[in-house]
Amino acid sequence: MIPKDVTEYKDALTETSSQDGLYLGSSIAEDNILTMTTKDTPTDLSSRFAEFYNRLGLAWWIEIRTSSPVCLYFFGPFISQKEAEIALPGYVEDLEMEQAQTIVTDVKRCKPTQLTVCDEPDVEPVVPIKINPQIS
Repeated sequence: MIPKDVTEYKDALTETSSQDGLYLGSSIAEDNILTMTTKDTPTDLSSRFAEFYNRLGLAWWIEIRTSSPVCLYFFGPFISQKEAEIALPGYVEDLEMEQAQTIVTDVKRCKPTQLTVCDEPDVEPVVPIKINPQIS
């Protein structure tokens, strides 16, 4: 059974570690095993869990389509659907400030290969894919 949401696992780790004055983090070893360290912050933990879930195809992504420019944007990865939905208004606001037209959003599990895809020749992808060297 695939878990729908791992927020409770992340919260449990963060709670336990903050009681001890330490923050547990994670890193992905070459054999793709999740290992814990004591030098990472809760934000690092969340980010690394999201990256790990993305590798498994379980991460949540925000998909935003615009009609002008004609583009498809992906923002993520997120550990939970709720986390993605909380972040969604900020991305929409940024696109509105860029004067994008007809903004359509979706929050879903996927594994995009490109973060920005534009059909207009004069529009370059704004967000390059950033690979965490600790995961490679």
